[in-house]
Amino acid sequence: MELDPGYALGWCNKAVILSSLGRREEAIQHYERAIQIDPFMKIAWFNKGSALVLLGRPEDGLKCYDHILEKIDPFMKAALRAKSTVLTQLGRKQQALQCLEKILDANPRDAEIWDEKGMLLVELEQTQEALTAFDKALEIDPKSSTIWFNKGQVLHFLKRYEKEIQCYDRALELHPNYYEAWVGKGLALSPLGRPKESILCFDRAIQIDSTVSVAWLYKGTALLLLGKPNQALPSLQQAQRLGNPQAASVVSLCQTTIEQQGKAQQKSGLFERLFGKKEGGG
Repeated sequence: MELDPGYALGWCNKAVILSSLGRREEAIQHYERAIQIDPFMKIAWFNKGSALVLLGRPEDGLKCYDHILEKIDPFMKAALRAKSTVLTQLGRKQQALQCLEKILDANPRDAEIWDEKGMLLVELEQTQEALTAFDKALEIDPKSSTIWFNKGQVLHFLKRYEKEIQCYDRALELHPNYYEAWVGKGLALSPLGRPKESILCFDRAIQIDSTVSVAWLYKGTALLLLGKPNQALPSLQQAQRLGNPQAASVVSLCQTTIEQQGKAQQKSGLFERLFGKKEGGG
């Protein structure tokens, strides 16, 4: 019986359903059946690759993406992007970068890919090149709060805190409940000697999402640095309850500080009772 090429789509659609149900091994078999019928069916090759990656077989997934790019469509954005993601996870970041650059060769106005390129360049510790990529993305899409935030993160690494804050402010103009931007702004204000403002930012992040452990941690740390350990402790303990891995050591430091302050106050009070004046007084 002569096979109808349209039948391949039926196998592919059934595979999509199986994959959505978590039955990825069966889905792969259905994608392979679709490919037997139509060897040039990009979506079947692509979905098979993605299913293999989700099953913990990234190298096999890459073979599917490579098959598309080498034999069917060398500029398929989804395949290039997926390949870049897998290569990044495998630590092959320069090769991942080449995939993104190939997408940009085909469409230099793709702000999302410029942003992804910037993030990858950060991982490669090429911060100036990353900034250039984010600036290019923002030229194309100045209303992306995510890109403004990502640029701010790079500026923090470069210790350009004023410029960093400007990026977060732009992100927050576009997305006022962007709690990561509030946390980032709080962190940028701290080294500028503006701890009270930074605490307000952390408070805003907590109002938006009280489960963000880093906001509690940074708020508590800022209060501790202001010499207010008693106020800091509840925030630090909340960060610890939320599972922040850094919180335990800061809670311990805060408790030690409170104990030391208590001992100093007791010593001062005893001195005053014994001698009628404060220790160190004339």
